[in-house]
Amino acid sequence: MEFAVVQRFRCTPDEYWDRTRGSEFDQAMAIASQVEIEPLEPRHNVDRVRVTQIGELPLVAQKALGATRFCYVQEVENQPGTLTTRWTIIPERMADRVTCAGTTEIRAMEEGCERVIRGTISVKLPLVGGTIERYIGESVERGYQRAEPTIRRFVEVA
Repeated sequence: MEFAVVQRFRCTPDEYWDRTRGSEFDQAMAIASQVEIEPLEPRHNVDRVRVTQIGELPLVAQKALGATRFCYVQEVENQPGTLTTRWTIIPERMADRVTCAGTTEIRAMEEGCERVIRGTISVKLPLVGGTIERYIGESVERGYQRAEPTIRRFVEVA
């Protein structure tokens, strides 16, 4: 399953990039996205964090994944020269059957910038894979929507 989210902000791409880096921003985003985060040691130029969703998974996903909450390691490779990141989500359970990866790009617009998130989700489980993919996709999109006001607070400063 592929997904895309586009959000527009009243700041330059460089202002967006600079203002969305650091622990204060990361903590605010975790609260807005309704997740718990635990920083992990970076590997080379890849930032890593353990993410646990606060809410419980639907029953079908709980049974298939053997967990009540979705927990994963998010790896983000920053490419500052292009204002792009490549990210990968590695579930703590069934990582061989659940994959999620994509890019986030900050692009200039006439009156600011836009954040373009593109990703793919694949759940290779008979009968329930599609249902779990849709749940993860909807959850990811809701998380981006919930986080948008927090991003605005950091990047759209007078």
